[in-house]
Amino acid sequence: MSPILHGVIPAVPTPLNADGQPDTAKLVAFIRDLFDAGCQGVNLLGTTGEATSFDRGTRLQIMEAVANAGLAQRMMVGTGAAALADAVALTKAADTMGFAGALLLPPFYYTDVGDGALVQYVERLAELAGARTGRLYLYNIPQLTGLKYSPDVIERLTRNLGGVLAGIKDSSGDLPYAEAVAANFSQLAVFPSDEATLKDRARKKFAGCISASVNVFPHLACATYQSGVDTPDEIYNSMVGVRRALTRVPLVPAIKAALAWRREDESWKTMKLPLVPLSSAQLAQLHNGLAAAQANRHDSGEDRLAN
Repeated sequence: MSPILHGVIPAVPTPLNADGQPDTAKLVAFIRDLFDAGCQGVNLLGTTGEATSFDRGTRLQIMEAVANAGLAQRMMVGTGAAALADAVALTKAADTMGFAGALLLPPFYYTDVGDGALVQYVERLAELAGARTGRLYLYNIPQLTGLKYSPDVIERLTRNLGGVLAGIKDSSGDLPYAEAVAANFSQLAVFPSDEATLKDRARKKFAGCISASVNVFPHLACATYQSGVDTPDEIYNSMVGVRRALTRVPLVPAIKAALAWRREDESWKTMKLPLVPLSSAQLAQLHNGLAAAQANRHDSGEDRLAN
């Protein structure tokens, strides 16, 4: 099977044309830039990528464009959906196209199902998708899905799925939860969604991070991943400051607004409903926060993604 992913993995946004359809050429170019900046992997079609706002056909179109560019083998792609059949079809396609892994949301909307039903759902998906090379990664984001991959669910899935289950992305913000999963399930790659955890990742047994905010200045997170506790304060504090600025306004439109500024391309601001671009006041707040985070930085990689 594919190697288990690790390291700094940006959760990429999906650039859109004025009609709301994906600009796959721009997406492929951006992913290449992230790899050039030192990222070990990329997460396609997650929350930041507005995946659940796209129909199955559009998601497959985006996946195919990335795969045809020869990038899939270093990437995980979000394949979760409310309907099991959609999740199975997307997961099958991810495997066929050569993606290293499929990132699986729990089935959202019916939030009162118990752990047993959630285990059955994932096991059934794995059976029907029949992955040959790609692996499954669980996506824990209960504040949006209403469901949590509890330690009991994880234990049962690791026992029943074996090596097919490779890891978990935890976007809950519950660091003790992520630490407990990493400590108790050493066979899984555990990725918090906050790059601040990279500095102490070795002690906490994290495989890296999967984060939206590293899209803007990815080399900061890559430097922190490589240096760990020896990361210079200038780099670490700047990285944390950038994330703080991005998370003080709605995160997904903030990422796109920051990329519009960094890449001098206003089309990056286009959102897929129900998400909308930042207001003028939010944009001003974001720009002020990013400027403050970068004010004292002089590292040579500062403008690596400016174009």
